[in-house]
Amino acid sequence: MSAKALTLISATPSVYARMNYIALSLKGISFNVHNEIPWHSTTITPRHSPLEQLSILLFPDGRPPIYQSAHIQNYIVEKYADRGPSLLPGGIDENLLAKQIVALSVGSMDALVLFGWETRRKQEQQNEKWKNRQFR
Repeated sequence: MSAKALTLISATPSVYARMNYIALSLKGISFNVHNEIPWHSTTITPRHSPLEQLSILLFPDGRPPIYQSAHIQNYIVEKYADRGPSLLPGGIDENLLAKQIVALSVGSMDALVLFGWETRRKQEQQNEKWKNRQFR
C-alpha cells in the first residue's frame, strides 16, 4: 500500500461518507476529503462511479476506485484488518449481524434522504403515500 493518502469523495454533510470517514480515522489510514455536489456541472463523480453517487474512495496509485459507502466500509474493514480497532466483533455470526445493521442503517439513511427530497417539492406535488412509506 502506498504511503500517499487516499481520497474520499463526499458531499458535505454526508451521512453516507461519515461512516467511512470514521472508519478511516479509527484505523489511522491517511486520507483527504474531496467535497463536491454530484449534480453540479463540474462534478467528477461520474468519472469514478457508474452510479454517479457518493461516497467514492480513490487510490493514489491509480487502482480502480471503490464506490458506495457500505462497500467502502467493507473494504476498509477487510483490507486493513491488521490495523486496530477491528470495527467488527470477530465471530462470523456477530460480523454478519454487524454488517446487517450497516445495511439497515444505510437503507434508513436512503429513506430519510428520499423523504427530504420529496418534501422539497411543492406541497400539491408531494405524494403522501410515498412519503409515509419512506417514513415507516
